[in-house]
Amino acid sequence: MFLLEKCKRTTVMPRVYPEPNSIIRENSSSILTTLLLISIGVVASLSALAGGALNASAGSNSFDFTISNIQKTGLNSTGAFTSFVVSVANNGTQPNLTPVCNPRSGTFFPVGDSIITCYAIDSSNNNSTVAFVINVPGPTSPPVVTASPAGGTYAGDVTVTLSANKPSTTIYYTTDGTNPTTSSTLYAAPIAINSNTTLKFVGIDSIGNVGSVSTQLYTITSGSQITYPLTQMSDTTATFGLSTFSGRQIHAEFVSSTSQLVGKQIDSINMRIKKAGAPTGTAIIGIFNPDLTVKKQFGTVSAATLPTVYTDFTFVLSGNELYSMQSGDRIGIKFTGGDASNSVAIMTDNNAADPFDGANTYHQYYTTSWQSFTSYDLYMILKQTHGQGSVDTVPPTVTANPQGGTYASSRSVTISANEPATIYYTTNGSTPTTASSVYGAPLTISSTTTLKYIGKDSAGNISPVSTENYVIDTIPPVVTASPPGGTYGTEQFVSLSANELATIYYTMDGSTPTTSSVSYTVPIQISNATVLKFMAKDSAGNISPVSTENYVIDTIPPVVTASPSGGTYAGSITVTLSANEPATIYYTTNGSTPTTASSVYGAPLTISGNTTLKYFGRDSVGNTGTVAMQTYTITSGSQITYPLTQMSDTTATFGLSTFSGRQIHAEFVSSTSQLVGKQIDQITLKLRKAGAPTGTAIIGIFNPDLTVKKQFGTVSASTLATAYTDYTFSLSSGELYTLQSGDRIGIKFTGGDTANSIAIMTDQSSLDPFDGANTYHQYYTTSWQSFTSYDLYMILKQTHN
Repeated sequence: MFLLEKCKRTTVMPRVYPEPNSIIRENSSSILTTLLLISIGVVASLSALAGGALNASAGSNSFDFTISNIQKTGLNSTGAFTSFVVSVANNGTQPNLTPVCNPRSGTFFPVGDSIITCYAIDSSNNNSTVAFVINVPGPTSPPVVTASPAGGTYAGDVTVTLSANKPSTTIYYTTDGTNPTTSSTLYAAPIAINSNTTLKFVGIDSIGNVGSVSTQLYTITSGSQITYPLTQMSDTTATFGLSTFSGRQIHAEFVSSTSQLVGKQIDSINMRIKKAGAPTGTAIIGIFNPDLTVKKQFGTVSAATLPTVYTDFTFVLSGNELYSMQSGDRIGIKFTGGDASNSVAIMTDNNAADPFDGANTYHQYYTTSWQSFTSYDLYMILKQTHGQGSVDTVPPTVTANPQGGTYASSRSVTISANEPATIYYTTNGSTPTTASSVYGAPLTISSTTTLKYIGKDSAGNISPVSTENYVIDTIPPVVTASPPGGTYGTEQFVSLSANELATIYYTMDGSTPTTSSVSYTVPIQISNATVLKFMAKDSAGNISPVSTENYVIDTIPPVVTASPSGGTYAGSITVTLSANEPATIYYTTNGSTPTTASSVYGAPLTISGNTTLKYFGRDSVGNTGTVAMQTYTITSGSQITYPLTQMSDTTATFGLSTFSGRQIHAEFVSSTSQLVGKQIDQITLKLRKAGAPTGTAIIGIFNPDLTVKKQFGTVSASTLATAYTDYTFSLSSGELYTLQSGDRIGIKFTGGDTANSIAIMTDQSSLDPFDGANTYHQYYTTSWQSFTSYDLYMILKQTHN
């Protein structure tokens, strides 16, 4: 019985037991949480809940939560796969809101209560949450206990093993014919039977389900006491025959639960048959199931070869095989060919004077259903022609292919046994019995399913229940990278993770990853610009879309420049600082070294007095540039007399050649040079030609890679004097160049050779060195060569403001 209770706003959530066909309605102005307890029992009771809804009124912004289609599969001692449908409407104006539920439908729910929370939001951002409880009880099917070997007549002692189809089943038994109880002997080891014994037994599973009492009769004789054959049935008063054909395809002797044949063993069936008309095809003699399938075949006969008069035919099992007869067996003949005029006729014994076993064993035939004649029998002799021999007490082994697992699409499952057997199965998690569906063709598994199955062979042995769980997963995994792509100042170690168990594949060269790519196992080291692409494949074979993350590893600090550069200016100036990349610029104007605690540059600086400006930049990933310095001297125009000589080192000592093998001679400006920040527009060098050089020489400022940083002028090598002569090279009118640390001031000539070159004078006098080791001579061969004690013969001037 389900009860309805309206949820009130309390600190303890009430439990709601809904009637079928119910809507849970929540008011969005304040989220109320309602719990709904759905007790899952057998499948039939679940079906009664399908389409259910619970009506509970709310305020103006109300939500209708409808819970329907509650289905349970795979119920076992641990839980069940449970699916449900929750639909939501808001005041009927938005009838198809999609809720988000956790845990989701189709999840495996353990035995007991599980809380499911569903959340919905409409287009106006009204929202509501509802919760309900699904209760999964333990399985209620009782255990089935079987004895091996089954009861019968045995020549000598037998050892009987009892087994149950459910784990953790306790078995009790008696050997005196009384019904067992929990006070009876507890089964712990095989039972030795050495005399006529009525064995009764029952099983109780771990949750208290009690099976039915089973009985097996064992007759123990010595081999010398038994005279074979043993006639188990002989009913041979011929009365009249009945035809067997496609419209009445089986005639049989039915063995009821009270039949004296139950437990008896046979290997020989004798019946009286003939042909009528001209039948063709094969008749089967043996034991048949209710569904007309063959349970145990004793033999076959060609209908066309039968005589036209009733004749006794005997059909015998092969070798030493015996069959133990069971309740529900139908012993007889099956012929699916012919018609009423062309049939196989079988003799009956309808003599009331000698009925066999009364109404306990009787004649049946099948037309469109089984027809019973409890006063009649077939003409039949059943015999056991030999001792126990090779009685089949081994149950069949039944397997499913493919086995249970997680798959990305529907599976076609084949169930097979290692011997002729009837296979019974269920797909709802319940324990199969011989009343369950009979396997006949591959099963299509298109949703998460618990498949259970057993096999029953022709000797009546039943296999243990086998279980396969199939999870049909069509949702690909989601893969994320941490940290995500971006610009970083140091190398990164990137972790890839999926939201479910999956193998992750990746590439680092921008190519699309496949399952042949590198599989992710440990964090990925990213130390330079990298395009990382990745995807994942889960255990069902679902492959995620390819994701891309771009990583930029920036370890280069920004370079900040000042405009105008330091120098001597007649009056106030405005200085602009700029970086070669987005960066924060810090500066000081008092000569102190700036830090990140110094002033942040935001607008051009006004310099109105003598100032030492120092500055550096820091980019977005933390790379910090070197501190640069500019010195500004501010005077009135009348105080400055031009030209200003920034360098004059003119003691001529000896010259050095400039040619293709030594293409630059220069004065190097170190970071401590007094020239740093000074402005020039004129360079004077003492040059001459040696031999007959051709080509053009460049005079100016050069970079470390030999490129021209600032050109002051050029000269044709062939026009130079043959004696050392001063040559002056000037920037265009009004232009000034501010000298910087790292500058190389001199001449570049890439032509000629050692015999045809441009010679440049040096000043190597130790009496008048210029600026010591702060500014010195360099030349380039295959690398820069430095001579810190020497200088070039050189005059540098600023000729104007």
